[in-house]
Amino acid sequence: MVKKTSAPTKQPTKDLRPIIILGIAGLAALLAIVWGSLTSTNPDKLFWTAINNTLSTKSVSQKLVDQQNDSITLLYDVANPKQAKVATKVVYPASQIEIDGYGSGQNTYVRLVSDASLYKDTPSLQQLFNRWVQIRNGGKLPGTYSEVNGLDGNTEPRQVLFGDIIFGNFDTKEQQTLVKYIRDHKVYSYDKRKVKDSTYDGQDTKEYIVSLNKDALRNLNAQMAPLFGFSAQEVTDGFDKGTHPATATWEIATKSKELIGVKVSIGSDKNATTYYKYNSTDVGSEPKADIQWDAYAALMLSAQSDLINL
Repeated sequence: MVKKTSAPTKQPTKDLRPIIILGIAGLAALLAIVWGSLTSTNPDKLFWTAINNTLSTKSVSQKLVDQQNDSITLLYDVANPKQAKVATKVVYPASQIEIDGYGSGQNTYVRLVSDASLYKDTPSLQQLFNRWVQIRNGGKLPGTYSEVNGLDGNTEPRQVLFGDIIFGNFDTKEQQTLVKYIRDHKVYSYDKRKVKDSTYDGQDTKEYIVSLNKDALRNLNAQMAPLFGFSAQEVTDGFDKGTHPATATWEIATKSKELIGVKVSIGSDKNATTYYKYNSTDVGSEPKADIQWDAYAALMLSAQSDLINL
């Protein structure tokens, strides 16, 4: 008699699909985090790359606009810092006057630009416009020279090239020395927690609230003066005449890794500076003087009462 055996009981199969799906989703999330960390812009790295870029720049353009819509455009050629050249244009729309400037370490020029017909009733003023005036000649200022109406500040490289941010095309060793000083003395500092994504001049940026250490910044200016062929005193004299904010908002482009904007508030005054055309700015040729400073100063003296009414 054959013993009847029962068929083995079939165990239910566990459905692994939910576990697999969750695992894939978790892996995808992890990959997304890793990829994001690899492709996102590190604020510290971006900031110091931008600093290095300012110190390896052959040329750059800068435009500042204030609340009155007055503007200053400065063009820098700093490919060879000891032969640096600057060209400037200051525009006063309300008075329909521009001040053009051009300067090197050796020669500086200034020109008041306007429609001379606007001053047909004041001939003393007409003769002041649309003429290139040479101020510095062969590296020297005229013996009778004095600052008048701020004309020199926009033509003089000893002032224009220096200040809160300095551009130049320095060799690797010089760059390393300058960056070390900036880091060690906290010339520029910021709270990483307050860095945010932004846009400026049509570009994606990281926005930094930067604190400026004025004393360290002054020393940095003095340290960099000889790299441009100037004495420390020539540069710090100009630095001391300027106004330097305690903080400024910097906009650094995430793609080019260049400083492209600085916004500053001093009291009730607000202005924004845009930097552009890195390594592609042309300052133009040195102008030919129409008149020397001494002769021009005499004309200004004779027109003094009319000048006050401008």
